Amino acid sequence: MRERWIVEHIRALELGGADDLGNMGPAHEACACVKTQDDHCRAAKAKGQKILHIGVESSQRPLPFGRNSRWKRKLSGQIVRR
Repeated sequence: MRERWIVEHIRALELGGADDLGNMGPAHEACACVKTQDDHCRAAKAKGQKILHIGVESSQRPLPFGRNSRWKRKLSGQIVRR
């Protein structure tokens, strides 16, 4: 049985890679799937670090009846304090 090969970005686009032929290369399909998952994890980590770096804070006004709200709405529609 022959292995499948695909063309993949060497440096992922979401990690700042260019979308040109210089950033593309052949990759074994199964290995490319593992690399893509790793790229997504690295991009998510980088996004979290960026958010912490620029000082984004959580909202001081939680959504009504959300998890951080003082109030809870029961299935019956009754509103109670948490």
